[in-house]
Amino acid sequence: MCSELKKMTKDIRLSTKQGYVLEDLNSAVEWIFSPVARYISIRILLSIVAVNDFDIDNMDVDTAFPNADLDEDIFMEVPDGLEKINGMVIKLNKALYGLKQSPRQWNLLIHQYLLSINFKQTVEDACIYVYTASKGELVYVCLYVDDILVAAKHRDVIDTVKQKIKDRFKCKDMGPCIHFLGFKLTRFRDTKTILINNIHMIDKLLVKFDGNSNEVSHIPIEPNKQFVKPTNENIRTA
Repeated sequence: MCSELKKMTKDIRLSTKQGYVLEDLNSAVEWIFSPVARYISIRILLSIVAVNDFDIDNMDVDTAFPNADLDEDIFMEVPDGLEKINGMVIKLNKALYGLKQSPRQWNLLIHQYLLSINFKQTVEDACIYVYTASKGELVYVCLYVDDILVAAKHRDVIDTVKQKIKDRFKCKDMGPCIHFLGFKLTRFRDTKTILINNIHMIDKLLVKFDGNSNEVSHIPIEPNKQFVKPTNENIRTA
């Protein structure tokens, strides 16, 4: 089902046409901005987790955008695989990938849901939410599009919040946060520290650009590169 949905959303990018939209999308869509958690806010949250010895889990919402409804009337050509009748178009009811307003519609949906389960949006960052559980325990939720962090002192509190989110949205429960937004988190509870690095991303880039070969260069230029004294003539030539 997910592969079919991704195929259809790919078709959206190719087949949504201005002629099938009630108005030009560039003028009809008034709001397209969607907030994400700032990196400094994520670092502060990780600092709170480390110092207070909180647990922190990671969740990923499957195909997040189609959960949200659209505010505009948008039509598209019938995608491949469905029966096509001359003159027939399809009206979109959900915020599929490829539409510029989809991120905002998704953010509004999950924002309203978090408020409905008693979370409060922080003033400093629109994607950091706080909830006061029983006995005054604080629970933090961090949003970065469809990636979610849930942090609290006790494991049962985290599990309760995650279950509430999974009751509303189909999610992958990644368990304790080890990777987030391309970074690897290494935790040292004895010293109350969390080390953040992106070594695995560097390794991927090395593999991508054939960096895992045994040839190592100690200088960033060709070894036999010949240099000449700059003159007006060769400067103009360059």
